[in-house]
Amino acid sequence: MRVINRQTTAPGIVTLVAEMTVGFKAVCERYSSKVVCDESRSEINVSAIDGPFRRLNTCWRFTDASDDESSIKRCLVDFSIEYEFKSLALGLIMGAMFDKAVHNYTEAFAKRADIIFRSQKI
Repeated sequence: MRVINRQTTAPGIVTLVAEMTVGFKAVCERYSSKVVCDESRSEINVSAIDGPFRRLNTCWRFTDASDDESSIKRCLVDFSIEYEFKSLALGLIMGAMFDKAVHNYTEAFAKRADIIFRSQKI
């Protein structure tokens, strides 16, 4: 991922334009996305600007789930994604691969969060 542009568009809201490449074997496609990080809502929303997707929208929502009776801090992460490739052929070639990539991406996020937060003293 490469950040093309970064702006603070309002207090607590950062908007990025990022460029990514998705591919499988000989098929590679580059696309741009708008990424809006909203600190007050604890959300990150991503939408495709151009590229192989007719539609691509993702949302990361973070909710405090700390236990008031103990000092354990917890966070629930809600991740949703909707996508559709512009081309039926590309969808057939890359659809299953993209589903697997999203699964791997969310697992990597969870593992990294576990490493970071387990290492912190509570």
